[in-house]
Amino acid sequence: MRASTPLGAWWGTCSSEWIKYRRTFTWPLVLLGPVLWEAAVASYLTLRPSSGWREVFAWTFEAWTQLFIPIGAALLAGLAASCEAQAGDWRALRTRPVAPGLLYAAKLLVLLAQTLIGTALVGGAAGAAGLAIGAPGPVPWATLALAAALAWVAALPVVSLQLWVATARGPGLSLGLGAVGLLLAAIVGGTSMGDAIWPLVPWAWPPRILAVPALQVLGGAVSEAASIRASLILRYLLAAGPGVGLLLSGAGILWFSRREVTGEPA
Repeated sequence: MRASTPLGAWWGTCSSEWIKYRRTFTWPLVLLGPVLWEAAVASYLTLRPSSGWREVFAWTFEAWTQLFIPIGAALLAGLAASCEAQAGDWRALRTRPVAPGLLYAAKLLVLLAQTLIGTALVGGAAGAAGLAIGAPGPVPWATLALAAALAWVAALPVVSLQLWVATARGPGLSLGLGAVGLLLAAIVGGTSMGDAIWPLVPWAWPPRILAVPALQVLGGAVSEAASIRASLILRYLLAAGPGVGLLLSGAGILWFSRREVTGEPA
């Protein structure tokens, strides 16, 4: 495949973007973060002999969606923006015969891949943590995989927005937005205080979508009202997550395509 073809240009740009992070803090954050967190979860739950898959699921995915997704997306987006700032704030890349929108889209795709890898790892590490503490019953691999996949889908708008903010205004504002997102995820997404407004707050979407796999982990009888509510949440977020994420991605690509590169954040 020649690099001059559209597919070749996509592949070459994405490959260059992927390689760019080999010697940065990005990959330790993506690969070690989930493992270290699950090690902490397993260590804590060993002190509670009655712990089972319910506790593993709660400690893993409630923390992941309310803490690690908001802050992790902010950190990864900030690191991505810092790479370009240190290399001349996109000026060298913009001199290449590659459409500006393609450069931004490649960075976004790599960021989405990084968050997907991290989320998949936390699901796998949750299974390992349950085995380590001797949780009774078989490992609910399907439920853990479903929880990881749904959390990632619901987080698409947050990841897209964080990269846009980091590119436009720098890593500092991205981290500030991530801190605000953490509070929104914990309060609006994780408590009954946000029942009326969570559909309008993207940071609350990953915690809310966990209602579906959580019902599978709880076991036993589930009320009809809980099942209906979980189904409605699932339908809404399976549409809103990719839909809003695509809108924000398109807006970011359009903004970057029209951006004047002067060496300072726009």
